[in-house]
Amino acid sequence: MAKINKFANLYDKDGNLLRKAPLKNVTIPELEKMIDEYKGDKSSYEYRNLIYSLTDMYSKYGNPHEKDLIERINEYAEQKRNNEASDKRRIRESLEELSDEIDKNEAIKSDEVPSYNVDSNSEEYVEPIIEEDESK
Repeated sequence: MAKINKFANLYDKDGNLLRKAPLKNVTIPELEKMIDEYKGDKSSYEYRNLIYSLTDMYSKYGNPHEKDLIERINEYAEQKRNNEASDKRRIRESLEELSDEIDKNEAIKSDEVPSYNVDSNSEEYVEPIIEEDESK
């Protein structure tokens, strides 16, 4: 690849001016702005090169947004924990309501239907059904 002259303007493929001469090293905020304003295909070689350059600069010089990112991650984790706790609380309340409803229904059924002791082996008297012959 040919060396870029630092006294020449820098243009993209469409002829839009990217940087004016004299060219200097790109700073992290400038590179972030270039990535944010990139209008091409996000899977293109140029875009991946910008992202790679930014991550390389972050590893060399440190990420100026590191504290903000950590704060956002912590807030998201706290929010997720709160949501999970509230979901568990709602589930527990729903199960308690369902249990109460089942208990009410069982109480109503026990009043209507006679209960039998199914644990004993004692026999109950059942009247036999006499079938009549249809041939008569």
